[in-house]
Amino acid sequence: MQKSGFALAMVLWISAILMASTIYLLGMYKKSVNNAFILNDKLQAELLCDTSIERLKFYALTGKFQGGGITNHLKNFPKKLSLKNQLQKIDNNISFKLNAGGQMFSIYSSNLSILDNLVKSYTHDTRNYIDPYMDWLDLDSSNLLNGAENGYYFIFTKAYKPSNRGVIQHPEELFLLKNFKDINKSIKKEIISNFHFVNAGGMNVEAISPENIRKYMKINDFEFLQLVQWYEKDFLKYKTFLKMHMKRNQLEGANETATKIIDGEIIVTYNKARVGKRVNLFFRTSYKRPYITYKNQLSYD
Repeated sequence: MQKSGFALAMVLWISAILMASTIYLLGMYKKSVNNAFILNDKLQAELLCDTSIERLKFYALTGKFQGGGITNHLKNFPKKLSLKNQLQKIDNNISFKLNAGGQMFSIYSSNLSILDNLVKSYTHDTRNYIDPYMDWLDLDSSNLLNGAENGYYFIFTKAYKPSNRGVIQHPEELFLLKNFKDINKSIKKEIISNFHFVNAGGMNVEAISPENIRKYMKINDFEFLQLVQWYEKDFLKYKTFLKMHMKRNQLEGANETATKIIDGEIIVTYNKARVGKRVNLFFRTSYKRPYITYKNQLSYD
């Protein structure tokens, strides 16, 4: 009787172990299958994102750049793509949020007045940003009144020295400079969003919004409100105002030629996956290549 009870206990114990193992294996299998579906969704979303970028390139190459957008009559695409940083749904999976590069500031520009105004429009301080910028790029070792050379940068725990390359390579590089490096991280992202990477052409008066003009130039509240009114109701007066400041070199390099630069984000959702790609595209038919991709960065949610 005791042997029968012991045998039954062993059977029950082994059955319990087998059942627990089965449940564990089923859980692992379910998790693996779920992970496979998630990975597949992300891959499909990434492929769809890449395809959307190619579609955007073709749309821009065959379309017409006009103030604030691109017009085209391709099937399965809007008749006009906005270039005013507005989220625009292309279909159930794809959305574009694009900027006209013509209203953005080239990282290679030498217009330090605009750079200074741009930074101060976010920081609201009175510090000098031009002298550190010039010292960072020049070849000599003597610093300007409010600038900085090797001696300033060598005091940090992770010491470094000015690039002396004559040009900034990337907006992130700006924040290695004296005064720039103290700017709040969230503000840095806002400042960087105003730059494009194309070393060709100036800003386009057809594309610059009043909000951006306020970042680039010193204008008072009355002038800003007047610009907003003209921008919406009398664009000719708006352009005349900008041209006047172009002559005064406050908008040095600006012109009426469409720069054909697109900066923005392609956002794709596929089931539970979401992929975003930031792109900076430059379209010029005079080049051997019809377009150049300056920036193409992938991000997952």
